[in-house]
Amino acid sequence: MAEQRRNDNSEYVKEQNHVYARRMITTIAITLTILAVFLVTLSLLLGSRIDQIVFSILVNSELNKKCINKFLFENPTN
Repeated sequence: MAEQRRNDNSEYVKEQNHVYARRMITTIAITLTILAVFLVTLSLLLGSRIDQIVFSILVNSELNKKCINKFLFENPTN
């Protein structure tokens, strides 16, 4: 009798773990899908603006490098 009760309890726990795992996998899949759709939509809406921002960052970083190099070579600390 006790053995049957342990087996039933073990089966119940396994079933509950399976249901929990399935629910978590479904939740994660839905969350990732929503995130992907959001990011694609954002990319399509702001595509040209993102390109402008990246280009301006690259140009500014190149200008900053040139200014720093010019300053260092023209004004030695020694």
